[in-house]
Amino acid sequence: MLEESLALSRAAGTARDISVVLNAVATLDLHRGDYGRAAAVYEQSLNLAREAGDIRSIAIYNGNLGWTAAVTGEYERAEAFVREAQELFWKIGEREIVAFVIASSGRWRFPATIPTRRRCCA
Repeated sequence: MLEESLALSRAAGTARDISVVLNAVATLDLHRGDYGRAAAVYEQSLNLAREAGDIRSIAIYNGNLGWTAAVTGEYERAEAFVREAQELFWKIGEREIVAFVIASSGRWRFPATIPTRRRCCA
């Protein structure tokens, strides 16, 4: 189903639409435990959102990349993505999302709370 959506969005040719579908694909990869592929596809989404100038999507995809980096133990990288997400959400006036991102980011400061392949998806 997602592959069909991706093909349709690519045929339409809009960077924003393609980024939204790629984000969904990456989220599915993340939940399946394919963290490397998830990160690569989130990066594609982020690049397309930047190309489209879609600040909200840029913020969302940075947050998703931050979570993916945290799950793989790349905490400094996660922090950088989350910081950018927070700044962008603040800039566009989505204060409640800033609060959520801050609260969620606390989880990788206490790594035992982050599900890993070893603990949840073996």
